[in-house]
Amino acid sequence: MEKKNPPKDPQLTKLEERIHELNAHGKILAAIKACHKYLDLDKDNPYMYRLTGKLMFKIGNIEGAIENMTRATKLKPDFPDAFYNLGVCYYHQIQFNKASECLKKCIELDPHFNMVHYWLGLASYHMGSSQESIDSFKKLLKKQNTSIIANYHLGTIYNSIEEYDKAIPYFEKILERNAEDEAVLYHLGVAYFKTGKFAKSIKMFRKALEINPKDKRSRHMLQSAFNVPGFG
Repeated sequence: MEKKNPPKDPQLTKLEERIHELNAHGKILAAIKACHKYLDLDKDNPYMYRLTGKLMFKIGNIEGAIENMTRATKLKPDFPDAFYNLGVCYYHQIQFNKASECLKKCIELDPHFNMVHYWLGLASYHMGSSQESIDSFKKLLKKQNTSIIANYHLGTIYNSIEEYDKAIPYFEKILERNAEDEAVLYHLGVAYFKTGKFAKSIKMFRKALEINPKDKRSRHMLQSAFNVPGFG
């Protein structure tokens, strides 16, 4: 005979409904207060600690968010969402090693948690692991082949390690969907310039300046391109 879960305490049910109502109306501080009341009655509920952590993250209390997310992972070690949110919190605290550990644990528990690769890519880049960062963004792109942000970061990372020829296809892919992206125009212009495609680089810098005439970096690169013999 199947074992039934015991009925939920009506007071907890009422508090939970109140928390979600307050959150839906943007009353985050009141929602957090209600979470604490809930946890006073049910101190071993990992889902409520996770929710409390998410609410604290919303108001910028990252330390409080980390404390609650950590509690959730200790109570439920197979909780991928808690590890994901904890990793994101650590990233915002510039604790990239801890962020990476939590995010890797999340993907270990749930291989379909696609956005983990985004944050892993960022954390790896800031730890100086360019190749690991590239691998993470490529995994994200494999799962979401239209991801603009994955293309963008792959392009900028390849530019940063001076593999400009590898950066170009990623920036070009973005411009196929949004030809007015000033940042992409600049970065693609740099990649073209560094690979000797000066006419193309001039076109990118000019277009970036049409969108934003105050773009000093595009103006500087445009002048550099014009100083190349044959383009002055």
